Amino acid sequence: MLPLRSLRTVIDRRYGTHRGLIRLLLAHAELCTGRLDALTQVDFQATQRLVFVCQGNICRSAFADWYARSKGLPCASLGFATGGDAPAHPTAIETARRFGIDLTRHRTTDLEDFAFRPGDLALVMEIRQVKRLAPSLAGHDAQLSLLGLWARPKRPHIHDPNHLNMEYFETCFQAIASAVDGLEEQLRSARSQSGARTSSL
Repeated sequence: MLPLRSLRTVIDRRYGTHRGLIRLLLAHAELCTGRLDALTQVDFQATQRLVFVCQGNICRSAFADWYARSKGLPCASLGFATGGDAPAHPTAIETARRFGIDLTRHRTTDLEDFAFRPGDLALVMEIRQVKRLAPSLAGHDAQLSLLGLWARPKRPHIHDPNHLNMEYFETCFQAIASAVDGLEEQLRSARSQSGARTSSL
């Protein structure tokens, strides 16, 4: 059995904090009971742009945005409360470099300043953010999902790394990169199927 200090170190590295671990376990419970099924039923043939959303748009959604851009995917990002036009978090910038991503050009966008459009797939980091964002999508013919549902393994709660240790920043960004990779596969598959149907007409 791990000593308490060692256990705390492992939790901080893998989940950010004990709250991050608890929220991830609760999110997995909701996933197992089918409560998140609607968030997995995405029409990727109708998806025109990935929109990554987190609290401040300085860590999670910023990295997701620029990682997706590096793969040539149409995307954008925003935060629920940003202050507007702020740079990425310094530790996010440093961690992103390990993934070959330059976040120095990133500037935040606030939800109030963002215009959703038809074909958007909004991707939030936490279950509680689903309800918070849903009203902003009304009338825009946009879809909504949890980013971590597309990671391998699935991570239905991606805890905020802001003010946390470098090790968790890397864990967090690895989960985000995996999720974006999964989304890229889904989009390519959808476009391939769409092309196949078109050629058969």
